[in-house]
Amino acid sequence: MRDAPLKREDGRMPSRGVSQALRLALIALTIVALGGCGQPSASSQSVRLDDVVAAIPLYELADSDKDRSQMALIHSDGSYELLQGSAMFSQFAVWTKSGLFYQDSTKDYFIGADPTDTKVTENPKTDFEYGSIALNKDRALTVYNSGLQDRFDGQLQISHADGTHSASTKYSTNESGGWGVSLALCGTTPYILSSGNLDPDSPAEDSALLATAGTGATPRYRLIQQVDFDDDDFPASQYALLGDHPYVDSYNGGSIPCRNDTLVFPVRAMRDSVEHTETGVLAVMKWNVKTGRHSLTVLKDADGTIPHYTGKEWEGLASLADTGALQGDDLVFYNNYTGRILSADITTGTLHTIGAPTLTGSTNPYNGNITVRTSPTHLYETIIPLSDTAGTRSFIDVYDRRTERLVKTLTIDDGFTTYEQTDTVQSGDPALNPTEPLFNHMTTAR
Repeated sequence: MRDAPLKREDGRMPSRGVSQALRLALIALTIVALGGCGQPSASSQSVRLDDVVAAIPLYELADSDKDRSQMALIHSDGSYELLQGSAMFSQFAVWTKSGLFYQDSTKDYFIGADPTDTKVTENPKTDFEYGSIALNKDRALTVYNSGLQDRFDGQLQISHADGTHSASTKYSTNESGGWGVSLALCGTTPYILSSGNLDPDSPAEDSALLATAGTGATPRYRLIQQVDFDDDDFPASQYALLGDHPYVDSYNGGSIPCRNDTLVFPVRAMRDSVEHTETGVLAVMKWNVKTGRHSLTVLKDADGTIPHYTGKEWEGLASLADTGALQGDDLVFYNNYTGRILSADITTGTLHTIGAPTLTGSTNPYNGNITVRTSPTHLYETIIPLSDTAGTRSFIDVYDRRTERLVKTLTIDDGFTTYEQTDTVQSGDPALNPTEPLFNHMTTAR
């Protein structure tokens, strides 16, 4: 059985939102003949994306000394191939209509939907990433971190589909709410959100902080808003449960939806305590990036009952890290401890379950990587067991977005799971091909 990933020696921890489950991601590409242990491989310079359903980062465990990362391309028949690269912890791939963006510590990669557009560009940088978001189909903003030894350890850079990149802008994560970030795009302006689980010595503890990364050719970090939570944010009926200074945190990472200049994402709220493990409630937070106004809608069952959770039951609360999580008034999120997918009406707070995968072994938490991503018409839930006690099969369940029914399960070749469980790699969050090859029968054969 594999141990959990460790904190890096330089003290940097990966961000998966603000309640910070430990997740390190190494990702990158280069041209090689074979992947690890003779795994099926391809060249980042010539690979085609037509039949690729998802790109899944594979990254070294924190105690590994290998300067390596890989991108697993999962095809519509369940086969896979690996692209090789140098180190990049906590990598986030971004897939637009133009192609697939991602970076490692030495290069920037853009794999074009049209293979003739592919660019692999030398760009030495730090080996740790916080997140990435598409600014449009041809540009992606990435947030990096250079380590606690640097006061201005946060870094912003924009990558372009033509292989160029902006200058790097630095800022202090210690002065901007800690190292957990989520990204959002409101109109054409990118925003960086840090919330909950802040440094206990920080004056902004138990707050949410919002910064803008600017819209020019070179990104510029600027802290613009801060929210401190109190009992006025919740119904009076919840005072006995939450007290006068509730602790609120989210578990987002990646990107979150923005509509009409308002961020929309799930949070959990509990009575403030050292461990933050007392009984609490789930809520949807709305935060206007222009005015600073915010509101919290406590979630309830169809009969009006407000479900309370206890202990660590909802530490796995996660948004989809996906700007498509919000359709109409329905916000989709999930529990990455159990794989349960939920939908909440952001106006009424009514909550219902869409589905949940069949898991092997312990499920709270499940010893594996569970992620959900969206397309306009489908929800994709990827299940990757980290040890054989959690199963030997990795798969992707696909739900119809309108009917909420499970319509397809793609089983990934067993060699992928065996490799992930026996080598010094673990899996990151997948990026989805926007052309949806599982439902597009015009894909090109490899």
